[in-house]
Formats: sequence, C-alpha cells, structure tokens
Amino acid sequence: MCALAAAGCAASPKRPKAAQAAPPPHRPELIGSIALVNSALNFALVDMRAFEYPGVGVALESFSEGKQTAILMVSPEKNRPFIVADIVKGTPGKGDLVYQ
Repeated sequence: MCALAAAGCAASPKRPKAAQAAPPPHRPELIGSIALVNSALNFALVDMRAFEYPGVGVALESFSEGKQTAILMVSPEKNRPFIVADIVKGTPGKGDLVYQ
C-alpha cells in the first residue's frame, strides 16, 4: 500500500513552487565624508567619524548634492577616525558624503 501511495505522489503533476521573496535591495549606508583628496596619488581620505570601519577592498561611493561623484576602494591604511580609499572612478570632492 505504501508503494501505491508513493507511486501516486510521483505520478501527480508537479506544482510550481511559490515564488521566493527576493532579498531587499541593498540600502547604501552613510559611513563618513571626504576630508581630503589627493588627485596626484589617486586617493581620498575618508573621515569615518564614529562609524565602523569597512574592510579592505570594500567598494564605497561618494556623493555630492545627491549625485554620485566617485567610486572608491578601501585600502589598508587607516588612522582613526580616517581611512584611505583609492579612487577607482570619478572625481570625489572634499565634503562629499561616503556610502557603503
């Protein structure tokens, strides 16, 4: 009887699985502001204030007046409350807000 019940389940049409809820979109988190830009050496100094340090190699974005000004990548150099971020793309400016 168990074999018949199992065979009956296998023969029934498969129902589509319920759509899985998509993960919420990543919300950028404010982590600091640009304190200094060195265009010649292609890096920016980010004032982290009281925020937690992002890991080395983490991508950051800088914004001014709601528009993205640059993409940055965290480098190993840091001295609380500052971190150094290499400029990957764009032109960050002093005072730009930095998001992770």
